[in-house]
Amino acid sequence: MMSAYFAALSEALKAAEIFRPCLVLDRDRLDGNIALVKERLAPGLT
Repeated sequence: MMSAYFAALSEALKAAEIFRPCLVLDRDRLDGNIALVKERLAPGLT
């Protein structure tokens, strides 16, 4: 079963008539993941 997040992305791509493979970046999630990595790195590695 597809999560609601990915189902919404799929519907948005269909609505935009994008039916070929493409890269979708969720900038909010990307920024959150970058912040988490920086937080968990040893001091001095950022």
